[in-house]
Amino acid sequence: MKFNEFKRALRQYFSFTRGERNGVFILCILLFLLIIANFVIDTFDFQSTSGFTEIKKTIAEWQRGQELSNTPDYTRLFPFDPNTITKEKLDSLRLPGIVKQNILRYRGKGGKFNQRQGLLKIYGMSDSIYASIKDYIQIEKIAGVKKIPRQYANVTEYHYFDPNRATPNELRGMGFNNFQIKNIEKYCRKGGVFKIKEDLQKIYGIEPAFYEKIKDWVLIKKRPGTVTFPTGKHISGLIELNTADSALLLGLKGIGPVFASRIIRYRSLLGGFYHKRQLLEVYNLSRETYLDIEKYLSVDSTLIVKLHLNFADARKLAKHPYLSKGIAEEIVAHRDRYGPYKSCNQLLTEDIIPAQLFYKIKRYVTIK
Repeated sequence: MKFNEFKRALRQYFSFTRGERNGVFILCILLFLLIIANFVIDTFDFQSTSGFTEIKKTIAEWQRGQELSNTPDYTRLFPFDPNTITKEKLDSLRLPGIVKQNILRYRGKGGKFNQRQGLLKIYGMSDSIYASIKDYIQIEKIAGVKKIPRQYANVTEYHYFDPNRATPNELRGMGFNNFQIKNIEKYCRKGGVFKIKEDLQKIYGIEPAFYEKIKDWVLIKKRPGTVTFPTGKHISGLIELNTADSALLLGLKGIGPVFASRIIRYRSLLGGFYHKRQLLEVYNLSRETYLDIEKYLSVDSTLIVKLHLNFADARKLAKHPYLSKGIAEEIVAHRDRYGPYKSCNQLLTEDIIPAQLFYKIKRYVTIK
């Protein structure tokens, strides 16, 4: 009896319906396929022939190749004279094609390069390109043209200057080096005055050859008589705004250390004053203060340091108080699109800047 009950229990727990039997059968087939797949997969090698490091290296090399293909290559350079180099040799120089064409066109019209900086006037010759090739430029002496000493390499335009009033930038533009400028400033700070142009030869570092080069451009202006200012301070002559230091400005009524510092800083940003009333543009300087001091001031507009429209970049132009970043970028974009400016008046005639702004900025820009 007990055995029959046991058999009944076994049949109850281990008997399957038709659907369950089908499920077990399918499960066995899947298990069998998985076992076979496990052996088969082991026979294949799925390891990549190059690891992730190699992939990154390949991508980096491709990107570097793309950058090089989009960047002018100035590595293939050799010494050359832009006045005599043949077309074939010029073609072998790694320079932009437009620059080579314009060099040949300039020569074809009878142009000569007297110094290597002359290449900067070639359309397409940017500052970065020039910096890459300048050490390879070797200009032979041209008949009738004196060889320019190395010291004058940075001279862009000779102009008259008064060593008693000239700014460092103005002196630098005449070929003075930093050592000479420093000695001139030291001489003036100690109370020295250049009464005649020959006095420049007293300055340590100014050699006879250099003095002979610049002596005809020295113009020492006579100083007017002594003026007594409202503060009781006695100063020889009127205060010239473009050369005055803080000590002179403090002699004016209503001008303390703060305003003196602001005036000098604003003068530096402008490049110099062309009229006394520009003092009204100095932050917080009142009209009443200006009217009190105006009669004691003078302005030498020839001392203004100008921006070169064809060389200055947008960043440099935008530093001027009268030019916004947008206007500066528009000036440069027009130059890049249509070529160098032939006249400063183009800023007005070609609607690059508003008329009101043009009449303010025209004294601070040049193409010479």
